[in-house]
Amino acid sequence: MRILIAGIGNSFMMDDGCGSYVVNSLKVEGVDVRDYSTGSMSLFDDAENYD
Repeated sequence: MRILIAGIGNSFMMDDGCGSYVVNSLKVEGVDVRDYSTGSMSLFDDAENYD
């Protein structure tokens, strides 16, 4: 099973950047952790490869 944790948010808006903050400090073995703060549209394509 492939698992993705996606951090989504806009750090320029200050209160909306928590997703980026979390994934940049998170390390989980066997799980892909990615920051989609500036390219969240690519998440739709990437998500097809995960369960």
